[in-house]
Amino acid sequence: MRKLTSAHFLNHEIVITTEDDLFDCEEHSHTYIELAYIVNGSAIHTLNGVDKNISAGEYVIINPGDIHNYKKTSDEKLTMINCIFTPIRRSAEASYIYFDSVLNSLNIDLDTLIANPTNYIFRDEEKIVFNLLNIMRNEYNKQNAKYKLILKNLYDAIILYSVRFITAPSKNSLSITDYIKDYVTVHYNEPNLLKKISADTGYTTQYLSTRFKKETGRSFKDFLQRTRINKAASLLTNTNLQIPQIAESVGYNDIKYFINTFKKYKEHTPTKYRALRIQKQQKNDFKKP
Repeated sequence: MRKLTSAHFLNHEIVITTEDDLFDCEEHSHTYIELAYIVNGSAIHTLNGVDKNISAGEYVIINPGDIHNYKKTSDEKLTMINCIFTPIRRSAEASYIYFDSVLNSLNIDLDTLIANPTNYIFRDEEKIVFNLLNIMRNEYNKQNAKYKLILKNLYDAIILYSVRFITAPSKNSLSITDYIKDYVTVHYNEPNLLKKISADTGYTTQYLSTRFKKETGRSFKDFLQRTRINKAASLLTNTNLQIPQIAESVGYNDIKYFINTFKKYKEHTPTKYRALRIQKQQKNDFKKP
């Protein structure tokens, strides 16, 4: 990749560079925030030891100090636009300005985000970010009057547009914990849920587990088990499905484990629970005039 010197940043807060064919990119880190947009080709982007595929029309945002590199995965040219941002330091003690500070300056509540923006691959399906970057590149190259202000405003527009896609979907105040609850409510019968949520949001499973426990007072596993068992109890009450069918439908492949877990949360085995519910329903029906 093109090596940048202090001259690139002299009197500039934003720098736009282009890599026509990136074929040799060793592990490296920066002292600035970088937005890297893939215009053509595909690659494996390794960020802090984690590999993710990235291809044309996708882009990443990289924090200062993060270690990353690219490896081409096709014979096509790997063409990239780099938007490098060096925010003004608010204090002499600050060695780096991280992307969280940029979001805060734009009044974006980090708790509304369902993914970590610096560990996420954004997809520019409508080429809006690509078009804005091209306008920025034109402004940067010509450096006409007010171009710095135009660059800053366009950069802010890209960030706001990008963050829209990782903001909680149902309401702006929805936190990552609320997102986990909603996700489990829909996908409770699927395996490896926390790993899937981690892949979707960009947060580690450990972070998700810790935050969920802190905000709810219960573990993710306990919440998932309760959700599955409550659904199973509903099926026992309202359907004629056999217990193995119910177990499988709510995410349990081990019938013995399902029975033990059900008894833990409902105090009875599934068979006993169904019998008691039937008795209760019959009594209620008998009392009806």
